[in-house]
Amino acid sequence: MNYELTKELKEVGFPQYGEGVSFRHPMTDEPIYAPTLTELIEACGEDFGALERCITGEWRACNVEYSHTPTKDTPEEAVACLWLALSKEITSI
Repeated sequence: MNYELTKELKEVGFPQYGEGVSFRHPMTDEPIYAPTLTELIEACGEDFGALERCITGEWRACNVEYSHTPTKDTPEEAVACLWLALSKEITSI
């Protein structure tokens, strides 16, 4: 998962521990956590709908209402974007 996405997860409040990978950004030495696919799906809870691989080889995730995220290079990135979208919906209510 790319640095920008892991940083956004951190800023929005995704837990920074678990089975994933903890690392430090090489330029800023900032600690960052990249969660596993399982952790991301579990964090979405009952709102997680599906994860699919497109013909292009990219991935996208959707909620239970079948609203898709933009396509991403990895399944982790697709579900991370879904979690971010879901968390923004919750905070805007």
